Amino acid sequence: MITCSLVKAFLFLSKFLTDLAYIITFHLDQTSSVHLFMFRRIAQRRWHRCFV
Repeated sequence: MITCSLVKAFLFLSKFLTDLAYIITFHLDQTSSVHLFMFRRIAQRRWHRCFV
């Protein structure tokens, strides 16, 4: 079972990776950063109850 604290840590790491990927791929290929951003949004929506 995934705990909320683990989810929070995962989302924090996901945000960091998203920002990092966006910076790295900005002038090359924005597809990866967009996919990570969408994944982060989906994860936040799915685990929203952990932040309430």
